[in-house]
Amino acid sequence: MRLSAAGLRSGGYARRVDPPDPAADRSPGGIEVHAQRGGAGLAPENTMEAFEGAVALGVDWIELDVQTCGTGELVVIHEPDLRRLAGAEERVAELSLADLQSADVGSHFSAAFAGARVPGLTEVLETFRGRVGIHVEVKEYGVRGDGTAVAAAALIARMGPFDRLLVSSYNVFSLLRIRAAGSRLPLGLVYPPLGGDRGLRRTVRDAAFGKPRLAGRLDVRVLLPQSRVVGEGDVRAAHDAGREVHVWPVNEPEQMRRLAAAGVDGIVTDRPDIALRTLRG
Repeated sequence: MRLSAAGLRSGGYARRVDPPDPAADRSPGGIEVHAQRGGAGLAPENTMEAFEGAVALGVDWIELDVQTCGTGELVVIHEPDLRRLAGAEERVAELSLADLQSADVGSHFSAAFAGARVPGLTEVLETFRGRVGIHVEVKEYGVRGDGTAVAAAALIARMGPFDRLLVSSYNVFSLLRIRAAGSRLPLGLVYPPLGGDRGLRRTVRDAAFGKPRLAGRLDVRVLLPQSRVVGEGDVRAAHDAGREVHVWPVNEPEQMRRLAAAGVDGIVTDRPDIALRTLRG
């Protein structure tokens, strides 16, 4: 993939700026496969077990979510509380790292994964650097955020260089804060389908911030649109602007084949096993 670099320089990320060529620098199968949350359809999401399984399958990227816990550490978890994963009401932002990591977030998926825990971002970066691309999605809410975006970018800079790394968010203010802090990390803009299925507030946010026209202001390298809003024309326009298109969530073979025909650069999937089989045979 074109999101590679020789290393970090002065706390920034050295990156190529040539427009993406859909035929160049691709993985053998032509489309990069991101294991969403490590492959949430195969193992408990955002756990070391899931990430190890995804690497064993041969994915190009592991995708993970990062938040800040109550004692200030960056932790890898998607939702703001533990209700779905561990049946607990506590919020991530209120729990210490020790308390958060004492929760069993594997049994809800399968007894085979009992005892799986929430990893820290440092642990994931240390374990998987050089083995697979690492796609970090910042989960930060509101205009001001809670410091997660800048802290994650700073941690990555301290630990760098990374061969393949991408930082993304649906929160444009998080991406703006990363750029304002002077980071040159490759950024990705996640944007949901336009519409008001969650009310006026969601509609306004999508209309104002969910469109790829903001990518230029943010110096975004990758657009990450929801799969149902992507067509061949959208992909062509992104490529013409020097950006890649990595689409989510893509879990069905027919959908994977349609997006491959449209020329997307990558797919983000809960089922990397199906993606690899469908796209690479």
